[in-house]
Amino acid sequence: MKLSHLAYASEIATSMLRKQQAEAVLQARKYLVENALTIVDNVLVHFEKDNKLNIDPGKKLEIINNLLVILTSDKEANPVINVGS
Repeated sequence: MKLSHLAYASEIATSMLRKQQAEAVLQARKYLVENALTIVDNVLVHFEKDNKLNIDPGKKLEIINNLLVILTSDKEANPVINVGS
């Protein structure tokens, strides 16, 4: 039996394209997060080097969280100035 046309060709092509796009998005996000983690690590090493800044563990987690949110977000960051404790 010879097929003269593929009845589901457009659906198959659409499905394959979606899969490729999803894989590209996942790879881009992975790349973004890995580089954001490197940046955060470099910031902490910079400030902790030579005991320039002694950061308690709770504050360190807060800094890590804030930097990761800013670096990986697809929205513009709105800075908040903390003038109190």
